[in-house]
Amino acid sequence: MSAGERNKLLEDAGETPGQRMTSPYLTIKEAAAYLRVDEKTLRRHVMPVIEPLSIGSRKFYTKEMLDSWHDRARAESSESSSEHASRTRYARRDAALSPRGREILAKLHGELKTRKGR
Repeated sequence: MSAGERNKLLEDAGETPGQRMTSPYLTIKEAAAYLRVDEKTLRRHVMPVIEPLSIGSRKFYTKEMLDSWHDRARAESSESSSEHASRTRYARRDAALSPRGREILAKLHGELKTRKGR
């Protein structure tokens, strides 16, 4: 398509030649840029969760789809980090209550007392 034909199409669509056409659909490259991640990261983490819109063989996302995924990912991330902190805290407590855990702690306390006494 020549530049003149393209300009004519833009004018028919109500846009000036210098103006960009805006679309609610983002390509994979644009979606990655919108999320500020690499395309590889988008393919690995987003595409398995969100089904992109397919038009022919091309895949598209909307900002709403990406925002929704991002909000869910953040919520899951904060839940998993607080669960990890809980598990770690309880794991330490449980280890201290087990006979082997008590034995290890007693040994450590003995070593600390010995070091302080020097």
